[in-house]
Amino acid sequence: MAALENGSIVHFFRCQSLRLILVLLVGTFGAVVVTTGCGRSAATDTGMAVTFDGGSSAVVIPLVTAATANVTLDSWVKLPEGAKGCFIKIGDANTGYGIGVGASHTSFDASSAGNALIGLYENSAFIYPTGDPTLAPGSWHHIAFVIGEAGTPPTFYIDGTPYVATAQGTPHAPANTAAIGRDFGGDRWTNATIAKVAVYNSALSAARITAHATATTDAAYDTAVLADSPVAFYELNEENGTSAMDSSGNSNTGTYDGKVAFLNPGPFVSAPKPTQ
Repeated sequence: MAALENGSIVHFFRCQSLRLILVLLVGTFGAVVVTTGCGRSAATDTGMAVTFDGGSSAVVIPLVTAATANVTLDSWVKLPEGAKGCFIKIGDANTGYGIGVGASHTSFDASSAGNALIGLYENSAFIYPTGDPTLAPGSWHHIAFVIGEAGTPPTFYIDGTPYVATAQGTPHAPANTAAIGRDFGGDRWTNATIAKVAVYNSALSAARITAHATATTDAAYDTAVLADSPVAFYELNEENGTSAMDSSGNSNTGTYDGKVAFLNPGPFVSAPKPTQ
């Protein structure tokens, strides 16, 4: 089972305190209190996030797509200083594609830490957005990686701004597995905080990516994502446990592996967010 972190422990004791208060009220006033249980707090329901430890933690997910063209990955990420690693990988150590950060024009291996956005066509090439855009540490950013027609360069997005890749190609068809928080090839674990990971069997338009990036509430973001029919949508707002639920309706449940920190404030409950 994934390790419980501070957020989960605090939530547990808050729940116990609430139950104690209810018992005292019943004893004092003879009232009967009906409750649906102590689930997530109101703050949690607005969208929490998971922080990965950069060396052992990931969410292993089903191979939700085997597409090599017309596919999109998008997510919210917040980087620490000394950021590294792969945010989303579709495919195993020899196949598929992913997106993460590293030093400019290198890789997202641990030896190449940095906050430059980088794409990967596994066992083929690392791919870089024109202009080498970076993600400012300490702020939430919406990122996307859109692979269009075969042989065309993919497009990266940061907070709704597009950056066409400097190279083109066709990735190897994803096989066997996929993950959030790592790539299976090399030491490519991320130490980022991540929320709202979605995978689509379509190349989302710039207008749709903008609709995601400019959403101002958790509910509005979820509505925008679901309008584009993702094959998987992991909100990463669990309190604890081993299951990462799929909100797409396709039942592609993921599994937490290693030590993650649950219940970190997500993009819609923490500041600062980038100015749109």
